[in-house]
Amino acid sequence: MSFSGDLTLGKEKAAAVCSVCHGMNGQSASGGNSALVPNITAQNKEYLIAKMKDY
Repeated sequence: MSFSGDLTLGKEKAAAVCSVCHGMNGQSASGGNSALVPNITAQNKEYLIAKMKDY
């Protein structure tokens, strides 16, 4: 699978949107112990790709 896009724009979007709940390093403030805000560093590749496409 290949991805194309604007890396800078992606980082800006992640900083503005995703990091609010998941943090800039993918570690949620809950430490991954919340069903609403999971720790994305513990997720598998297929799950992450599917969720990013859904978003």
